Amino acid sequence: MPRMAITIDTTTPFGERAERRLREEGLGWLVTVSPAGQPQPSRVWFLWDGETVLLYSRPDTPKLRNIAANPRVALHLDGDDVGGNLVIVHGTAALVDGPSADTVPAYVDKYAARMARVGAKDRDQPREDSAEQRQEDDCLVHRPVSPSSD
Repeated sequence: MPRMAITIDTTTPFGERAERRLREEGLGWLVTVSPAGQPQPSRVWFLWDGETVLLYSRPDTPKLRNIAANPRVALHLDGDDVGGNLVIVHGTAALVDGPSADTVPAYVDKYAARMARVGAKDRDQPREDSAEQRQEDDCLVHRPVSPSSD
């Protein structure tokens, strides 16, 4: 699959803010589309490297099935209380073979405290109900094509 790179113009106020938020925000909403056409948002941890967004997921989740059927996704970062400061990145996602989350130094640096709080086995989900054990991680790469502000 070709790599779809994105360049954010950080000389503009929006570009600087979007890039900083993608780098620093801890939680985002990955929106996939079910085979029936229903948008399905999932709260996710993510790592932005300047070109792509790295995500992890439990195997056999609706978001993975949705991506298998339709790889077009969006990542939304929450705005402020009055509807501003939104960052939305559109692109395609692909399941890739990759290292586990706990072996990616930048991911561990970003989420070490959260991983410790919820347990290493549940590091892919910012959820309270994460008692389910997992055998392996599925690695998702979201290749953004454009950031936008709404």
